[in-house]
Amino acid sequence: EAATTEATTVADTTAAQADTTAAAGTTEAPITEAPATQEVTTQAQTTIGPKEEMTQEMRDRVLLMHNYRRSQLAQGLVRNGVEGNPNCPQGMNIYRMKYDMDLENEALAYANTCPAGASDVSTRPNSGENTHIFSSATMSYYDALVYAVQQWWTQLFKAGINAQMKYNQNLETREYPVTGFTQVR
Repeated sequence: EAATTEATTVADTTAAQADTTAAAGTTEAPITEAPATQEVTTQAQTTIGPKEEMTQEMRDRVLLMHNYRRSQLAQGLVRNGVEGNPNCPQGMNIYRMKYDMDLENEALAYANTCPAGASDVSTRPNSGENTHIFSSATMSYYDALVYAVQQWWTQLFKAGINAQMKYNQNLETREYPVTGFTQVR
């Protein structure tokens, strides 16, 4: 369980830096998301530390998944809440992300402590964080990574955010919080 937490903690925290040099994600056509590849399933041998760390394939995949979804959001193509609800408005300042190895190292260091949830915000003042804990030790890290990113975005489809897309405390305390989505959008 803890080893899978490592992969998914890294999933979002590592791709968290936006490329603010160009607004590529706001104007270009949607990025096509590549199909997932099959990896050999591995079982965690210990609850301390990862058995396998991020590979370049995993980094590329999480970055592609985030940039594709951010592009869809920027274009107003993402539904806000349950089916039948209107889409989120077109976004502004939603830039294409680039991978940050410093954030990956930060996430790995935290994940290696076998956390049961997110770290305190005061310990990471310049970065967001998402975690996703799996009960299966047989899911590959690659598959766990893909699944976690999908689940963070699924929060928006299940619960939605206010029409103004403004963050408020209610988003954290309501029955179906969208805190995972608000960290990756």
